[in-house]
Amino acid sequence: MGMNQANNTSDYSSISSLKELRFQRKLLSSRIEHQEAMIMYKIQVVKENVSPSRLLYMGFESVAARNSVVNVAFKTFNTIRSIITNRG
Repeated sequence: MGMNQANNTSDYSSISSLKELRFQRKLLSSRIEHQEAMIMYKIQVVKENVSPSRLLYMGFESVAARNSVVNVAFKTFNTIRSIITNRG
């Protein structure tokens, strides 16, 4: 298998034998399984570490960084939240 053929994984027109076809199928299947495993791992990490309230806070913070009106509301919200947190 030449260098061009190895780099162009979507071109299977040059596969000449059943053995090579099986090898390419196994290789592609292995890559897909690896990608699926990585995605599932990332989803699990997010589910374990990011609560819905934290996700909402992060979104609010992101919008506030780009919008001055929302930034004022965010700072007010953050101040009230810290007062409540410090009392408890």
